[in-house]
Amino acid sequence: MSDRYQENRDTLFVRNLASEVTEETLRSFFEPYGRVTQCSIPKEFNTGRPKSFGFVTFSTEDDAARALEATDRKNFLGKSLLITYAYGNRRKDMRYGSPKYSTRSRSRSRSWSRSRNPIPKNLTLESELKNWCEQVSRLNDELHKKNLSLIKQNEDLSQELRKAKIRKDSLKKELESYKSQTMIFLPCGHQKNVLPREKNLIDDLYELGISKLTPEERMNETLLRQLKSKIFYIMEGKFPNIYKCKQKENFIIGTCGHIAQAECWDIRNIKKNQKKVACTELVDKILPCGHTEKVECSKISELTICKIC
Repeated sequence: MSDRYQENRDTLFVRNLASEVTEETLRSFFEPYGRVTQCSIPKEFNTGRPKSFGFVTFSTEDDAARALEATDRKNFLGKSLLITYAYGNRRKDMRYGSPKYSTRSRSRSRSWSRSRNPIPKNLTLESELKNWCEQVSRLNDELHKKNLSLIKQNEDLSQELRKAKIRKDSLKKELESYKSQTMIFLPCGHQKNVLPREKNLIDDLYELGISKLTPEERMNETLLRQLKSKIFYIMEGKFPNIYKCKQKENFIIGTCGHIAQAECWDIRNIKKNQKKVACTELVDKILPCGHTEKVECSKISELTICKIC
């Protein structure tokens, strides 16, 4: 008898286990015969179901021998157990039944299976491992593409958020500026929003002008309106961006009678200085050759070359 066989007489190899047997139930079955230090039932790799055999290790070899002798010809959950020592000559140590195959028949079965399946097991594992690596690599590429797409979407959203924040701050400043402004009436009859200090400046100048008038002149409303208009025109010349009336209005061009559009203060200067305004209205001009062409109203008297001729 070999030394290995003598050193491993504390572990039993149990076969023909029922499918519902667990490590706890197997341990409880053998604990009455001695202290069980380890109990394990291997599981199948693909399904995870327990196999039909297990290993039970006792604290001493005497407990293992006692369990081996005591469980002879006993059933466990409806099945007869096949118990041997985990290492050594299993055919010699079998206590119930006989092995399904002899040593000679098992060797023949293994040689037959090798002849039928010439592919070594390690090569099969290598091919499976290679397939798994390819799948993992493909999944990593897909995750990388998704991450790049998400990063780009995040950058676009961040840029839009920054633009929205800038727009919000701008609107907030405009609203605060609008709330802080007050309305004044211009001599032309239009209204304009200015800051309180700009309105107070007009009022102070108006009061100063009134203080220079006599009591009879203060009762003259026409004179007061002229005084206020004069103050506005003076301030408009010094501070055009503040006091100029920029309301858009239509006016009739004196030379041709067409209607044009300009700002209120510009129309007033045109009428006051009698400036000639170039009319840009397109009209039909009959050329000497008989053809008609669209030209500006102000250039109708100029010599035009017919593009058709």
